[in-house]
Amino acid sequence: SKLDIRSKFRWKYIINKNSIRKNKLDHLKNIISDLESNKAENIISMDVSKKTSIANFMVFATGTSNRHVNALSQSIYRNLKKSGFKGASIEGDNSTGWIVLDCGDIVVHIFKKEIREFYNLEKMWSINLESYTEWKYKFYI
Repeated sequence: SKLDIRSKFRWKYIINKNSIRKNKLDHLKNIISDLESNKAENIISMDVSKKTSIANFMVFATGTSNRHVNALSQSIYRNLKKSGFKGASIEGDNSTGWIVLDCGDIVVHIFKKEIREFYNLEKMWSINLESYTEWKYKFYI
């Protein structure tokens, strides 16, 4: 009957949705593990799924030099490709001190220390949106 077909489809959708979520978390764990094994400093991962639609997770890490920042990004990129992940892209280069890996639902920012302190992206992404809205209306209205 039609009801049976719908319920089978629904369960299939739920199972696929959960396996996709698990796969994303596996990629996140692999990225963090790769950063740790390659001696990245001050690694922070944050769930930003309720704040933006561009990604579910942001990862921030610090490299000790431009060469280290580049090596960290290349290592993550290679390991993602080995694990079957397709579609990762790298933005930035050796001279900037900041490289971004766009892995779909995971965005990885790798900085030199002074660049990371200057932009302070973790603070921007960790702001509580409700309190920001209250603050905005309190002072500007």
